[in-house]
Order: sequence, then structure tokens, then C-alpha cells
Amino acid sequence: GSATVSYIYPTITFNKKMSITLAGIDLDLIHAPGETNDQIIVWYPKKQILFPADNVYQAFPNLYAIRGTMHRDTLQWARAIDIMIKLKPEVMIPQHTRPVYGKDNIMNILVPYRDAIQFVHDQTVRYMNKGLTAQEIADIIQLPPHLIKHPYLIEYYGTVEWSVKAVYHGYIGWFSGRAGDLHPLPKTQEANLYLEVIGGCNKVLEAASKAIKNDNHQWAIQMTDLILDSGNQPEQATQKAKEIRSEALLVLASREVSAPGMNWYFTEDLVMKGLSIVPSKKGRSQRIKAGDIKNLFMMLSVMLDSEATKDTILRTVFEFTDTGRKILVLIRRGIAIVSEDHDEVTEEAPEILVTTTDTAWRQIFAQEKNAVAAYASGELKVKPSLADLSRFMGYFDTK
Repeated sequence: GSATVSYIYPTITFNKKMSITLAGIDLDLIHAPGETNDQIIVWYPKKQILFPADNVYQAFPNLYAIRGTMHRDTLQWARAIDIMIKLKPEVMIPQHTRPVYGKDNIMNILVPYRDAIQFVHDQTVRYMNKGLTAQEIADIIQLPPHLIKHPYLIEYYGTVEWSVKAVYHGYIGWFSGRAGDLHPLPKTQEANLYLEVIGGCNKVLEAASKAIKNDNHQWAIQMTDLILDSGNQPEQATQKAKEIRSEALLVLASREVSAPGMNWYFTEDLVMKGLSIVPSKKGRSQRIKAGDIKNLFMMLSVMLDSEATKDTILRTVFEFTDTGRKILVLIRRGIAIVSEDHDEVTEEAPEILVTTTDTAWRQIFAQEKNAVAAYASGELKVKPSLADLSRFMGYFDTK
């Protein structure tokens, strides 16, 4: 398609609240961090209409996204809904589900919604203080009877189990408190030791097949994990493990209420069968062209090949003639430090000096323009030589 992925920088910013008039309509914009920190609810005071952003939808809130995300502050989310409750709206128009009419109807959604969020938080902390692990707490906590069947708290999106674990890790981090988790064995070694104790992969396949027959598909997945994680089983055994695992994944997907959970089961099955998920070149190019130029270099810092640069100290400065900006990338024995500070950039002469334009560098970075061609045309200048820039870029794992 022709869609463009981009970021439009705001020209007007505010703190907490801002009143605006659009097409003769007076609106209040209220910062209400919840599902994400940038959530802004819109309040139309004259008609008492609330637009709650992504902080309320007809499903249990996604207090943790299984795709991976920063910790979401559950109490902050509850406070965001408190703001909405105080407004006493007559109409609520969520961003994802249908409008709700009537103050009482809306209160019967907002109050249970925020209470469910706080309930999960508070009860998780309660059991944390008793020394239970994240999984042990997740096995215990359920919403109380007056919330568990509420139509806005069905686990179509987030789940209580995942939310408990998110609260736990947000406070305590990865360590379970069990000594065996301080320095666990590598996955492959652990799998092979389990196989040895059980009696080999054939015994595991038998157990996994039996689990399927007994409708214990979760156990079938965990059994086949041992074979696939061991990394050195006969091809026939590996293929049989994948077949059993595929059946288990599809059954679990069919029973999963949460849409993200269901999709994860389906996707893992497809990946196991050969599906490759990679960002599109077009999408990558659009993101490179949209962001601040310094952020591109910050992105490079987490791509540095630490093994290849363990003994390397290299100063490289990039000068952008169209914007006047200068950025230093200092590779120092396994880390890359990015700075635009004038004193740091000019402190010492760089080993490599790259002079180009912001536009040209983005095109080169996005692999839309060949660096050799840009060098030949004069769009890109490198001192001492283009080979030195190639050496610099070779230190980064950009694939």
C-alpha cells in the first residue's frame, strides 16, 4: 500500500490540561497516563461527552502486552479512570468499542474497571509480601464475583494472570527468590539433562503423545520443548516433536479467550513450520527517515558487536552540512557512546570524519543510496577514506 509510517512532532504541548476550540466546539485535553504514558482524554463539557483514549475498552485491560513492552504502571492507570469518574460524563465514546449513553451506565463501567485494576495490583503486592513467586500468585488471584463476569472485564485482551506477573516484575524484577534461578543452567544443557533423567527423547515423545490424548496440551508443549531445546536429537524425533507441538498449539489457540494469546499460539505454530517474520524494507526506510538523526546513532549503539570491538577505541564524527549538526560516535572497548555535546565532539580530533547531508545519510542508512556512489558524487566525504567508514559500519550488527 501507500501508507507512510512517520512521526509528526507536536507544535503545541501542555502539562496536565489544555482547553482548545475546534470548529467552534470547546474541548478540554487532559493528560491521563494509563495504558501508555502519552494517553490524552478529551472532554466535551457542554455535552458532557468523554473520549477516554485507550484507557477503557470492552475487555480486561492489557496491563501487560505479551509482545513485549515497558512496565505499565497499574495504579497510574487506575488514577486516570478516577479523573474520568469525577467528570460524570453523560456519553462515553471509547476509541475501540461502542459509545455508552447515560451517567449511571458509564459509572457502572468506569468504577468496576478501575477497581479491577487496583484489585490485581493490591492483591499481587499482598502475596508478594508473603514471599510467593509471580507464578504462584498468578495461580491464586482471580477477580471477585462482582467483577469477574462484568462485560467490560472479560479477558478478551489482557488477562489477570499476565497482569499479576507484570505487577510482580514491575516491583521486584526477574528474580523469583528461588536459589536455583540465580545462575540457571543454559537452556540446551538443562534440556539434555532432563532427557537423560527421563530416559531419552522417545520417552518424552511418548509422554507428550499421552498428554495430547489426556487433553493436557500445555504439558505436551512443555515436553516437546525439551526435545527442541536440546538441539541434538535425530531429525525423526525432532519432526515428531513438532507435529505433537503443532497439535497442542492449535488446540490451545482454539480455547484461548484473549486475542493476543490466541494469535501467539497460531503464530508460534507458523514460525515452527518455517514462517519468517522480518520488518519490511519500506517500513524500515520510513522509520529511518522520520526520526531525529541522533536517534539513528543511538540505535546503532545497541547494535554494536562487542566481541569485535573489545579492544577498539575509535572516534568518528559526522558533520551534516544542511543542518549544521555534529554527532560523535565513540567506540570504546565494546560500547558505543553517542554525543552531540559541542565540547565532547571537539575535544579531540576524530580518527574518522564523515561529512554529508542529513538527507543523504538517511538514504545511505536505509540502503536506498549506495555509499560508494554518494562518495563518488561528492554527497559523502570521508577522511581518511571511504574504507574507514566501511570499517566503522562493520562494527555494527545491522542485519
